[in-house]
Amino acid sequence: LGIFKYFISAAYWSGLEIVPLLLLGYLFLGVYYNMTVWFKITDRTIYGTWITGFGALITIASNYLLIPYFGITGSAFVTFLCYFSMTLLCYVSGQRYYPIPYTLRRDFLTIFGGYTILQIYISYGQFSGSYGILTGILASILALISFWFLEKNLIRRNFLSA
Repeated sequence: LGIFKYFISAAYWSGLEIVPLLLLGYLFLGVYYNMTVWFKITDRTIYGTWITGFGALITIASNYLLIPYFGITGSAFVTFLCYFSMTLLCYVSGQRYYPIPYTLRRDFLTIFGGYTILQIYISYGQFSGSYGILTGILASILALISFWFLEKNLIRRNFLSA
């Protein structure tokens, strides 16, 4: 964001802090759209209406509570909260009617690990010259954890199939 902010007017720079949170929220919206296949295949499209209504209720109530205290940051958090809860609700109800074996641990580690690295980069990039080292260390730790989970799952799969 430090480089990209020069492509927009300086009047909008104060709002750049919410961009990572909004991107994370919209990432979960994309995941939600991919998970909606189960209620279309099983002809239970009413669940899409209920899940969307639940997301609307979360959005309205949370905006009412958070915007007066946190401003646009609160609204960005509400966007993330709405789409994350819709994704979670769609996953839970989808596993009941049309189970799909998602790799949740690895997927969440990848998503939130990337978000954490981005937040550290943004936070320390403006105040310290060592953000590159810190980000590299964090990325290495997250990569090792990811590979550990992947190896654990591969070993378990190979052991059980033998």
